[in-house]
Amino acid sequence: PHFLPCKQVLSPKMAHFSPSEEIDIDAALGRVMAGLCVSCPPAVSVISSGEEFNQSTIALLKYYGITKCKVVK
Repeated sequence: PHFLPCKQVLSPKMAHFSPSEEIDIDAALGRVMAGLCVSCPPAVSVISSGEEFNQSTIALLKYYGITKCKVVK
């Protein structure tokens, strides 16, 4: 998959502390990331808290087996 940078919508702090919900990665297009999808260092996520999901990000996360994500409500 090809990577396109995500648009920053909220500050990471604001996104992390906002009300959130866990959804299927297929429903994340246009939603704002609340918490990271990768759990163990030194892994680097293709999207950070406060950024908006795009098709490229979703394709990459699915490629790496990530099926759920935490988004701002």
